[in-house]
Amino acid sequence: MPSEHLATLESVIESTITPQASETDRTGTFPRAGIDALAKAGLLGLISSKDVGGRGEGMAAAAQVIERLAGACGSTAMVVLMHYAATALIENHGGEDVRQAIARNEHLTTLAFSEAGSRSHFWAPLGTATADGEQARLDSDKSWVTAAGEADSYVWSSKPLAADGPMSIWHVPSRSSGLHVRGPFDGFGLRGNASNPIKGEGVTVSRDAMLGADGSGLDIALQTALPYFLVLNASFSIGLMEALVAAAHDHLVGTRLDHLGQTLAEQPLQRASFAQLRTKTDAARTFRDDTLAALESGRADATLRVLQVKAVAGEAAAEVADGVMRLCGGSAFRRSTGVERLFRDALAARVMAPTTEALQDFVGRATLGLPLF
Repeated sequence: MPSEHLATLESVIESTITPQASETDRTGTFPRAGIDALAKAGLLGLISSKDVGGRGEGMAAAAQVIERLAGACGSTAMVVLMHYAATALIENHGGEDVRQAIARNEHLTTLAFSEAGSRSHFWAPLGTATADGEQARLDSDKSWVTAAGEADSYVWSSKPLAADGPMSIWHVPSRSSGLHVRGPFDGFGLRGNASNPIKGEGVTVSRDAMLGADGSGLDIALQTALPYFLVLNASFSIGLMEALVAAAHDHLVGTRLDHLGQTLAEQPLQRASFAQLRTKTDAARTFRDDTLAALESGRADATLRVLQVKAVAGEAAAEVADGVMRLCGGSAFRRSTGVERLFRDALAARVMAPTTEALQDFVGRATLGLPLF
């Protein structure tokens, strides 16, 4: 990402996102001011094509944004992560009007895949789409939608209208009649990301709101949205790890054992523990960067790396969070340090679809010559 974009991002983080992060977490309030500041800075249209007025950046630039945001405010980072994943799909299959709106930084979108009946198995929607002349009726019970009630649109999955295939995908404006958001979200972590259920009852959209061909939604999602989602999720975990390790560093060099006349950094056991956390963080970053390189060069193992990267970084983040909590002791347990907020946010990747267990199954299938589904 160009240096001016990074400088703009850092300015927004410093002026708006970091000062509000603790309050966002405490109250569970959607970080609207931060999202608006990112939009004003031109970062919602980061990966939109220059042909429609966007910045024309790719996955690597989006990964940098998510990584930095996650270290400041996990809730804000997750909202933008979902926006980028949905935008990637819209860029390939959406209409010119919504693509231009995103590029102008006037439109926040998000994914609406997971359903109450199939839970984290996002590839198996139970929601239906029924043809009605030039329109379609959508009925579904979505279980987790980030920025529910806050986004301008949802990238929405359903069973196909008529074609064979596991699902179709639609662009659904959030003001559509028949959408009911159930909230507020009261989560263990990511408390401001408004991940609420949405029930769709008789939601009517135009037939041309379908993104791609009827029944081809799973292939479309796997080719566009899922790589962004998985790589950016790994970047989210890396950003949290960097913030956690930085907190541990400051604690070790700034805390003294007066009876010994030494800092905690001078103690061999604490020093070794810190080294392990630093190494685990660096290993996750290296794996993420290798995944980006594999995608950019079209390497034969690119798909495998994509399937692995979220699980690798997500599990590492949970381990680093636990390690920093142990290393910093009682000071980390206090809310004032911010470590416990990072600790809670770091556990989200494990249970976010596709979960670590699902991804490990995919990797096993891919490497043993079995179909993914």
